[in-house]
Amino acid sequence: MSRRRPLHRAFALLPLAALLAAGAAGAVDGPLDDDAARPGVRRPATATPAEAAAALRLLAPRDDREGGDRPARPAPRAPRDEPRRLAAEPGRSARGAARGHVVVRFATGVPGWQAAQLVAGLGGKRLRPARFGSFARVEVAPGDSPEALAARLRSSGSVAWAETDPLVHAAYAGPASVRAALSVNDPFFSRQWHFQRIGLAEALDRNPSDGAGVVVAVLDSGVAFGSGETFPFRRGLDLEGTSFAPGFDFVDGDDQPLDLGTGDPGESRFGHGTFAASIIAATIDNGLAGASVAPRVTILPVRVLDVDGFGTFSGVAEGVRFAVARGAKVINMSLGGAGGSTPLAEAVQEAERAGAVLVAAAGNEAEDEAFGEELGNDVAFPARYPTVLAVGATTFSDDRAAYSNFGPSLDLVAPGGGDNEFVSEGIRDGVLSTSFLFDPDTGETLYGGFWATGTSFAAPHVAGAAALLVALGVRDPAAVRDMLELTTLDLRDPGFDTETAHGLVDAAAAHRGIGFTF
Repeated sequence: MSRRRPLHRAFALLPLAALLAAGAAGAVDGPLDDDAARPGVRRPATATPAEAAAALRLLAPRDDREGGDRPARPAPRAPRDEPRRLAAEPGRSARGAARGHVVVRFATGVPGWQAAQLVAGLGGKRLRPARFGSFARVEVAPGDSPEALAARLRSSGSVAWAETDPLVHAAYAGPASVRAALSVNDPFFSRQWHFQRIGLAEALDRNPSDGAGVVVAVLDSGVAFGSGETFPFRRGLDLEGTSFAPGFDFVDGDDQPLDLGTGDPGESRFGHGTFAASIIAATIDNGLAGASVAPRVTILPVRVLDVDGFGTFSGVAEGVRFAVARGAKVINMSLGGAGGSTPLAEAVQEAERAGAVLVAAAGNEAEDEAFGEELGNDVAFPARYPTVLAVGATTFSDDRAAYSNFGPSLDLVAPGGGDNEFVSEGIRDGVLSTSFLFDPDTGETLYGGFWATGTSFAAPHVAGAAALLVALGVRDPAAVRDMLELTTLDLRDPGFDTETAHGLVDAAAAHRGIGFTF
């Protein structure tokens, strides 16, 4: 299996010092379209001098040095005239399956001791029951293969099913009018064109809860939400006012689902889960960085991807079950893989029955041979499951992003960015939010604002919009899906099409559609 292409598209670092200083002074960026401006509806909250100083230290711009970009340390440097671009290789869904284990469910009534004996007799190395879910992993002995072991297990009358465990990877890789700019004092907001496209200002006007009371699980590489004093155990700066519930780490097996943002020397690592969580619920009205779709939801971090962005479908299945058990009503999965998985298919079905709205990235293979060969010209899994909202990506010009998977299983599209190049002064064709980025040249990690592209970052827009509807009492997952699909902005001919499905998610129209007029 090739591990060379992470599923984001490209990153660009935004120098925040000047913007944050403006935010600390109480400045409010203007709307993208002055004619569409409306009276402010948010509660202003100016950053304190201490907060501004901390922001300037953490979010200082970089300078050019031979050998690559390096964090500015220890003092902040003068801001750049333009954001700094950090390139990443084009991405794709994970190929292949885990080589170290297979997944199995034993027939009803088979006791644990008998299952262990059967595994040993068929050449399995060790039996490990799943922590969440009625299946188990059987480790493959040296010299054996997962495919052969699964076949031997299936031949036993004591096994309901046995299969290899597909790999999954982070999916980070007429036109809509620009809506009114939300009147907040977050200095990035005027550059966050993607929030304007989904009607965020009007949606939050109509939804005074801002999503409060709804738990949104982020199944990803972890979210930096700790409270310690040194990285990575501190919380992301623009998540300081965000509500979190205790999560779980299905990669390292502990209860600290933190995205460490580090990896092998010479390879960039991006705080993928932190970025997705920030799109959903970054702290709003704090005079720092940017806004978010549903700022008062509670984020439940569930780590199912390692620092390379890889995981397994069985791990995602356990993550889904854990999230449901912890009360999640919306589950965001900015990840994807080729081929289905029995444990994951069962998990998403049970999550639907438990009342959870599931959202997943469509994948970024549309320009890749794998789109036809491995995905059959359709979206990746788990987005392809009928109970999961499959989200493709659109560009600044409201076209389908060239990399974004499409097909009969696509449900809707959301802003994910295009080529990440400038489309107007200070604005790139990408999604702008905050996270951590590992610098392979220095071994240090920078927290800052980044432009990123990929279906990974389209999906959280939809997850946030779903959470807003759930907060207003739309509790049936099918009803939430219907409201989001029926109120989209059609980007092509009227009706469903395989390129952009039902259309571009419109959180404002969804609120109008259910009659909430606060």
